[in-house]
Amino acid sequence: MDILNLIKNRRSVRKYSSKKISDEVLYSILEAGRWAPCAGNIQNSRFIVVRDFEKKRQIANACLEQEWIDEASVLVVVCSDTESVKKHYSKKGKMYAIQNTSAAIENMLLCATGFGVGSCWIGAFSENELKDILEITDEIEIHAVISLGYTESPPLPTNRPQQNTIMFFEKWGNKIDKNIAPLNEKIKKKVRRVLGR
Repeated sequence: MDILNLIKNRRSVRKYSSKKISDEVLYSILEAGRWAPCAGNIQNSRFIVVRDFEKKRQIANACLEQEWIDEASVLVVVCSDTESVKKHYSKKGKMYAIQNTSAAIENMLLCATGFGVGSCWIGAFSENELKDILEITDEIEIHAVISLGYTESPPLPTNRPQQNTIMFFEKWGNKIDKNIAPLNEKIKKKVRRVLGR
């Protein structure tokens, strides 16, 4: 599957089968996260892998009682050593740390999709509760929980805005791409010739 189709086929899955994820597939997904781009090559992302059912249930409760979460084969709690980024970038450090873990999360979601594994990026949780459950030290931040598992019926695609409603060229609000405009004219002329108009 080419990368654009992989991106278009990714879904937020909230219903999982009992099929387990193999270690080989799981470690490949985690490896994809490790290779994400990050500011200054400061590797602040940390991943806590949770397979234990009771612990998954506790995490589901800490994620605002989203009970479906404990059905996933694996949970990956994505954490950040944000202070390591702040040391280099001071005020911008927190934002860069979030961007770094976000890139890692997206890499993992896409890799999971490539393996036929469903996933969901979960951002609603009590950080204090998760820290207690997972014994995470105070200086480490939690940025997300990822659920991973197989599903028998992937969700249908959701709507996306049309390109021309979200893209601008050279400045805010300019929807005309000077590189595309001449091509559009050529296409229109060819269509007119074919139609004899």
